[in-house]
Amino acid sequence: MSGGSFSCGGNFKLHKYPSNIGKIEQPKILTKEAVTILGEGISLVVSPWTALRTAIEFEWAGRDSRQKSDQLASDILSWFAQTKETHYIDDLENILDECMILSFNAKIEDGSVEE
Repeated sequence: MSGGSFSCGGNFKLHKYPSNIGKIEQPKILTKEAVTILGEGISLVVSPWTALRTAIEFEWAGRDSRQKSDQLASDILSWFAQTKETHYIDDLENILDECMILSFNAKIEDGSVEE
């Protein structure tokens, strides 16, 4: 297993699976334009997440809750754009879960991380 370290403070373990179960296929090299578009897409997917919106609204991470939300989206983009290994859904769920715990002191137990 290899790990990745992201700004939200997590040290995530990336899983290796023997089959295509939970695998997210992507091209190995992303163009600058593709990275920009992917970043916008990640922000559009993450921003309506109720748990994250609530954390921002009630400033669970303090006054910089909005910035920590932006950092979460940036960490996800980095994981996709800079990690050359195969991406697994479980790893993405771990990034979301760990960032919410470390940045917002929030353990999300409503199943939305897995959605």
